[in-house]
Amino acid sequence: MRIIDTHCHPHMSSHQMTEYRHLPVVCSTNPNDWDAVKNYAPVAARCFGLHPWWVATEYDELISLLRTRLETDSQAFVGEIGLDGLRRETLNTQETLFRQQFALAAELQRPVTLHCVRAYGRMRTAIEEAECLPPAISMHSYGGSYDFGRDLISITAKKKLPFVFWFFLDYQWSKVETSV
Repeated sequence: MRIIDTHCHPHMSSHQMTEYRHLPVVCSTNPNDWDAVKNYAPVAARCFGLHPWWVATEYDELISLLRTRLETDSQAFVGEIGLDGLRRETLNTQETLFRQQFALAAELQRPVTLHCVRAYGRMRTAIEEAECLPPAISMHSYGGSYDFGRDLISITAKKKLPFVFWFFLDYQWSKVETSV
């Protein structure tokens, strides 16, 4: 059995990512770790993005840098991007940056890995209002409600897109594999 794990970051060793026989998707958080993420090819899928914890007010230049990075790595996904309501002081900036990155993923037809904490309504609205959707969407360490999950599945199902939830599994792999 192969499991896709969208909850990996560049601080993990490639051994950690492959020891449980899953396909890791390594997510970046900002331009400072993009090169580290790039180095995981080919043992992992690579995601380049701007995490909501690291938003900046001068994000136009960052979006341009992200576009360039994605155009030079045709296999890369977009992520980890999203909204984090625990950082309310930057939520409006986070939403603007999220919408731009989500649109870029759709334009370049790249799968996207989403981060969302206590901002599910805003994320649902942003996805519903998007002119175009990426070819696949996954939730990075999902902790949202049943209703939000159902809504996202409904939105993606209408477009016949793959959608993945990643739940953090605090088990040894043998226990997970047995239960799945």
